[in-house]
Amino acid sequence: MIIKFSSIVFKTGIFITTLFFALNIKMPVLYKIRQWEVEILLLLLSLNSFLLYKNILKDKNRRAFKIIKKCELAVIIFVSFFSLSIFSYNHYQHNAVREVILNADKDQLEKIGKHFIIGYRDDNFSDIQELVKRRAIGGVYLTKRNIKGKTSFEIKKEIEILQNIQRGNNLPDLLIATDQEGGLVSRFSPPLTQLPTLSTIVKDSKSDKELRLKVVEYAELQSRELSDIGINLNFSPVVDLKNSSIEQVLNLHTRTDLRAISKDKDIVTKVALIYSRISEKNRVIPTLKHFPGLAMVSEDTHLFEGKLKVNENYLSKNDWVPFRTISKKTGAFIMLGHVILEKMDRDSLVSCSKTIVKSIIREKWNHTGILITDDLNMGPVVKSKGGIGGFSVRSLNAGVDYLLISYDGEQYYKAINSVINADNNGSLDNSVLNNSNLRITKLSKNNREPLITAF
Repeated sequence: MIIKFSSIVFKTGIFITTLFFALNIKMPVLYKIRQWEVEILLLLLSLNSFLLYKNILKDKNRRAFKIIKKCELAVIIFVSFFSLSIFSYNHYQHNAVREVILNADKDQLEKIGKHFIIGYRDDNFSDIQELVKRRAIGGVYLTKRNIKGKTSFEIKKEIEILQNIQRGNNLPDLLIATDQEGGLVSRFSPPLTQLPTLSTIVKDSKSDKELRLKVVEYAELQSRELSDIGINLNFSPVVDLKNSSIEQVLNLHTRTDLRAISKDKDIVTKVALIYSRISEKNRVIPTLKHFPGLAMVSEDTHLFEGKLKVNENYLSKNDWVPFRTISKKTGAFIMLGHVILEKMDRDSLVSCSKTIVKSIIREKWNHTGILITDDLNMGPVVKSKGGIGGFSVRSLNAGVDYLLISYDGEQYYKAINSVINADNNGSLDNSVLNNSNLRITKLSKNNREPLITAF
């Protein structure tokens, strides 16, 4: 009985795995195994075939099949053919969308593509070159997978290849981005120096003067190394307030308790402002993240929809102080998190909310700087209405300037295809997009010379 039950569990597991794989192979959740997608499918189909063959052998004496055996055979055959069909369709659809984008009108592609910053697998460098050649993106995200085993010289050379293509198109330099916060999130270490978190400097400093000097030294080293290698946009500093009281046992990625500078908004503002100014001086744009502040968010926003139940007045006096103060005094980007502000807009994530972006950040704050989303591969976006594509349209219509697709760069094709379709059918707000284009144009002009900041 136990053996029979375990056999049923095993077969059921194989069926579910095969179906899940076929249905989701082009989704971010399976990104890390996608390069072996054909081999994995063949293995799963082989297992299904083996189960079918085993059932036939058992009944080779030609006795009448029992109902359960007939059902088993039907399920195995259905799962195999259905999975193969879905897998083939997903491949066809992805390649078809990719071809549409690569053959799209170049002016329209440039107009919309400049709003995307995307990552890529290291073995897809030729693909990213092609997108740059076709004026289809505004920036590239680099992380450990792109630099593993390479020297600083080799990394710099690859970045220069992309920039030379961009300049050959008479366009402003690409944004070359990474996550180099220090500590847990240090995507360029090695080869660049592994530094601790900024919170470590705060903890180890015995006076305000010592703190300032250490932050300046820290930011100088980090931003110079990034600039020298070709990085001009860093997704740092984290200005979420530290809140160790929030339970984060199942929070595997966001981990603001480990990445945040301090629980004191004034210390966060002071440290992050010095850091941002030094970065700008060395031609590396800093990024304040993750608005509206994740201090009181217990969910891992990479996987789940985070929710904040506090009101605007509280946030204005606490979590938003670093964002507002530093963005007024620098050209730092503000990264919008995939969080719901329940008392302000319970229907939309901040990263695509007109209420938050237009009414609060643009109008109340009078913020004319650059807004960028957190990675669109995250769970709340993928599971939202219309997926990454529908979300991209809503985010641009809200007034966000850059859409980040870092983890799984292949999702770019789906996203930009939706935006192009929206542009063609009139559901893309071109007046909002034009204002965003002006901000991006201003950014490219400002970045030709370093900012000189007095301390």
